[in-house]
Amino acid sequence: MRYPFVITMIVFLTFMAPAKANLCLKAIDLLSDQINVPKKLLLQIAKVESGFGPHRAPWPWSIHIQGKSYYFKTEKVASIYIKELLALGIENFDVGCHQINYFWHKDKVNSAQELLNPLKNTSIAAQFLVSLRAQHHSWFKAVAHYHSSNPQKGLTYAKLVFQS
Repeated sequence: MRYPFVITMIVFLTFMAPAKANLCLKAIDLLSDQINVPKKLLLQIAKVESGFGPHRAPWPWSIHIQGKSYYFKTEKVASIYIKELLALGIENFDVGCHQINYFWHKDKVNSAQELLNPLKNTSIAAQFLVSLRAQHHSWFKAVAHYHSSNPQKGLTYAKLVFQS
């Protein structure tokens, strides 16, 4: 019978998802002013990167690997999945609110699991955006390079972030 599953998902999306998404929102609120990145920009990137559910709420325990996104109910389960990826020798995956790529940003953390922390994840995203803005002289170009150094992929991504 499918009804218990449907009811469980409705309860989860109604009560659990907003509470967990709030962890990303709280991190964005706290760090946007400190690191001098527009709050709306950080929020839009988080929605595009880890958005979950009908309102695309940023999800702190999301992992994207090889074109597929996974949304975990708890930090612990996401952490176990990361441990499994690393045991397989896989380091090229994106984690958390702002989908920080572990391979490219592992020098900023002690472990890949640390990227599941919304404050750490948002801090890395914001600092990366600030450095990209300094290099490219605009938020739009910074956002494009946040996603990809490939000009076409970056442009498509930046348009998505700024039109949301």
